[in-house]
Amino acid sequence: MRKTLPFIILLIFFSSCGEEYKVKKAVKKFLISNMHDPKSYESVWFGDIDTLSWVEAYPELAIQRDDFQATGDSMNFERLEKMKTQYNQEGKKHYKITHKFRGKNSLGATVLNEKQFYTLYIGEKLFVYVQ
Repeated sequence: MRKTLPFIILLIFFSSCGEEYKVKKAVKKFLISNMHDPKSYESVWFGDIDTLSWVEAYPELAIQRDDFQATGDSMNFERLEKMKTQYNQEGKKHYKITHKFRGKNSLGATVLNEKQFYTLYIGEKLFVYVQ
Protein backbone atom coordinates (compact mmCIF):
# COMPACT_ATOMS: atom_id res chain seq x y z
CA MET A 1 0.00 0.00 0.00
CA ARG A 2 2.81 2.40 0.87
CA LYS A 3 4.40 1.90 -2.54
CA THR A 4 1.19 2.49 -4.50
CA LEU A 5 0.05 5.64 -2.66
CA PRO A 6 2.72 7.98 -4.12
CA PHE A 7 2.03 6.55 -7.58
CA ILE A 8 -1.71 7.26 -7.22
CA ILE A 9 -1.03 10.82 -6.02
CA LEU A 10 1.29 11.48 -8.99
CA LEU A 11 -1.26 10.01 -11.40
CA ILE A 12 -4.01 12.32 -10.08
CA PHE A 13 -1.66 15.32 -10.19
CA PHE A 14 -0.55 14.74 -13.79
CA SER A 15 -4.03 13.97 -15.09
CA SER A 16 -5.37 17.27 -13.71
CA CYS A 17 -2.35 19.20 -15.04
CA GLY A 18 -3.05 17.91 -18.55
CA GLU A 19 -6.53 19.39 -18.62
CA GLU A 20 -5.37 22.66 -17.10
CA TYR A 21 -2.65 22.93 -19.76
CA LYS A 22 -5.23 22.38 -22.53
CA VAL A 23 -7.53 25.06 -21.11
CA LYS A 24 -4.74 27.64 -20.75
CA LYS A 25 -3.47 26.90 -24.24
CA ALA A 26 -7.01 27.29 -25.68
CA VAL A 27 -7.50 30.62 -23.87
CA LYS A 28 -4.17 31.96 -25.19
CA LYS A 29 -5.06 30.84 -28.72
CA PHE A 30 -8.50 32.51 -28.42
CA LEU A 31 -6.95 35.78 -27.23
CA ILE A 32 -4.29 35.88 -29.91
CA SER A 33 -6.86 35.29 -32.63
CA ASN A 34 -9.19 38.03 -31.27
CA MET A 35 -6.82 40.79 -30.12
CA HIS A 36 -6.19 44.07 -31.98
CA ASP A 37 -2.43 43.46 -31.84
CA PRO A 38 -1.73 39.74 -31.22
CA LYS A 39 2.05 40.35 -31.03
CA SER A 40 1.52 42.54 -27.95
CA TYR A 41 -0.09 39.72 -25.92
CA GLU A 42 1.62 39.17 -22.56
CA SER A 43 0.27 36.69 -20.03
CA VAL A 44 0.36 38.03 -16.47
CA TRP A 45 -1.59 35.53 -14.41
CA PHE A 46 -3.99 32.61 -14.63
CA GLY A 47 -6.43 31.91 -11.82
CA ASP A 48 -7.52 28.51 -10.60
CA ILE A 49 -9.51 26.40 -13.01
CA ASP A 50 -13.11 25.68 -11.95
CA THR A 51 -15.27 22.84 -13.22
CA LEU A 52 -18.78 23.94 -14.19
CA SER A 53 -21.94 22.01 -13.47
CA TRP A 54 -24.60 21.56 -16.16
CA VAL A 55 -26.60 24.50 -14.77
CA GLU A 56 -23.53 26.77 -14.80
CA ALA A 57 -22.48 25.68 -18.30
CA TYR A 58 -25.95 26.04 -19.80
CA PRO A 59 -27.95 28.46 -17.60
CA GLU A 60 -30.52 29.26 -20.32
CA LEU A 61 -31.27 25.58 -20.87
CA ALA A 62 -31.59 24.97 -17.15
CA ILE A 63 -34.18 27.76 -16.89
CA GLN A 64 -36.08 26.42 -19.93
CA ARG A 65 -36.02 22.91 -18.42
CA ASP A 66 -37.59 24.23 -15.18
CA ASP A 67 -40.21 26.18 -17.17
CA PHE A 68 -41.12 23.09 -19.20
CA GLN A 69 -41.48 21.09 -16.01
CA ALA A 70 -43.70 23.77 -14.42
CA THR A 71 -45.97 24.08 -17.48
CA GLY A 72 -46.22 20.33 -18.03
CA ASP A 73 -44.47 20.35 -21.42
CA SER A 74 -43.17 16.82 -20.97
CA MET A 75 -41.70 16.40 -24.46
CA ASN A 76 -39.36 19.40 -24.19
CA PHE A 77 -38.63 18.69 -20.51
CA GLU A 78 -37.53 15.14 -21.35
CA ARG A 79 -35.36 16.42 -24.20
CA LEU A 80 -33.49 18.79 -21.91
CA GLU A 81 -33.32 16.18 -19.15
CA LYS A 82 -31.67 13.83 -21.67
CA MET A 83 -29.13 16.56 -22.55
CA LYS A 84 -28.35 17.00 -18.86
CA THR A 85 -27.84 13.26 -18.41
CA GLN A 86 -25.55 13.10 -21.46
CA TYR A 87 -23.54 16.04 -20.13
CA ASN A 88 -23.01 14.29 -16.81
CA GLN A 89 -22.06 10.99 -18.47
CA GLU A 90 -19.75 12.35 -21.18
CA GLY A 91 -16.81 12.76 -18.86
CA LYS A 92 -15.82 15.93 -20.70
CA LYS A 93 -15.98 18.85 -18.32
CA HIS A 94 -16.63 22.50 -18.96
CA TYR A 95 -14.32 24.93 -17.22
CA LYS A 96 -14.11 28.53 -16.07
CA ILE A 97 -10.76 30.28 -15.63
CA THR A 98 -9.76 33.87 -14.91
CA HIS A 99 -6.84 35.30 -16.87
CA LYS A 100 -5.00 38.60 -16.47
CA PHE A 101 -3.05 39.75 -19.52
CA ARG A 102 -1.61 42.78 -21.25
CA GLY A 103 -2.08 43.83 -24.83
CA LYS A 104 -2.41 46.88 -27.01
CA ASN A 105 -5.88 48.29 -27.59
CA SER A 106 -7.13 49.86 -30.84
CA LEU A 107 -5.38 53.15 -29.97
CA GLY A 108 -2.02 51.41 -29.51
CA ALA A 109 -1.87 51.85 -25.73
CA THR A 110 -0.89 48.81 -23.67
CA VAL A 111 -3.69 47.94 -21.24
CA LEU A 112 -4.06 45.39 -18.47
CA ASN A 113 -7.16 43.19 -18.77
CA GLU A 114 -8.70 40.58 -16.49
CA LYS A 115 -11.46 38.39 -17.90
CA GLN A 116 -13.25 35.15 -17.13
CA PHE A 117 -13.11 32.58 -19.89
CA TYR A 118 -15.38 29.59 -20.28
CA THR A 119 -14.44 26.45 -22.16
CA LEU A 120 -16.60 23.65 -23.43
CA TYR A 121 -16.04 20.52 -25.44
CA ILE A 122 -18.01 19.87 -28.60
CA GLY A 123 -16.96 16.40 -29.61
CA GLU A 124 -13.21 16.35 -29.07
CA LYS A 125 -12.67 20.06 -29.83
CA LEU A 126 -12.26 22.54 -27.00
CA PHE A 127 -13.99 25.93 -27.53
CA VAL A 128 -13.44 29.13 -25.57
CA TYR A 129 -15.89 31.98 -25.04
CA VAL A 130 -16.15 35.10 -22.88
CA GLN A 131 -19.37 36.13 -21.21
